[in-house]
Amino acid sequence: VNMATILILFFSLIIYTTVSCSQEKEDLPSAVQSIVFGPGIDPNKHPLPIQYIYIQLKTSNGINYTKSINDDELTLTTKQSTDRNFITMYKHYVGDGLYLWRYRINRELENLSIIIKLRG
Repeated sequence: VNMATILILFFSLIIYTTVSCSQEKEDLPSAVQSIVFGPGIDPNKHPLPIQYIYIQLKTSNGINYTKSINDDELTLTTKQSTDRNFITMYKHYVGDGLYLWRYRINRELENLSIIIKLRG
């Protein structure tokens, strides 16, 4: 085995390692870059029987995250002034990293906060 063959094998290994590492590394959804929109953000402005909001997941570079994630990675919870739960919620994956949350408030509430968590 001559030195040229060893160098070719060495550089081939470096190139293969670089390509395989870059393919395995994938941008994950970023909570900072993701967008929340829809009429359910301000239900007083848009009174509907069932409110809804959209969540568009984006990567840290601001590019749409086009894959679905596990159900437990994206959660929506409510914080309200009463101990009883008067809200019914459903989550739907629309596609291309877009989620639709539908919720219905079954009784008038004074203080309602909607908390959206990504991975946590």
